[in-house]
Amino acid sequence: MSLAKLKDLLNHERFQVIGVCVTIIFFVWFFGCESKVRSLGNPQLLITRSELNAEVDFYLAQAEIRFNDLDKQDEFKRFLVEKSLIIAEGGAVNPYGIFATVLGIFGIGATVDNVRKRNVIRTNLKQYVSATKATSVPTDTG
Repeated sequence: MSLAKLKDLLNHERFQVIGVCVTIIFFVWFFGCESKVRSLGNPQLLITRSELNAEVDFYLAQAEIRFNDLDKQDEFKRFLVEKSLIIAEGGAVNPYGIFATVLGIFGIGATVDNVRKRNVIRTNLKQYVSATKATSVPTDTG
């Protein structure tokens, strides 16, 4: 078949040829390309259904961890309120125990602060020594 005959055939059957091409492209797209949506964490990224499912599981796990943390905080607040009510109703308060607890908290805070200050001093001293060594000029004593 010559090129001219092929051209005439395609010209005569152009809509059928276009229909077949569009159908082939549609089936390649339909079966070959997975559907994608924007990611929950990064909207610029397109992800598939399985990746979206993994993201949702991750966020649900994070939410459950945070809910558990909120429950613990609320439980501690409830405990403090209950103990405060018991003391306010005439329960015994140990002032020496409160004083010792406050001193312990201050002592721990002072210790942590001293460790932090020592680290800052050590870092600054190392930088000063390095800078001094870099800028010092050796003198000839001989």
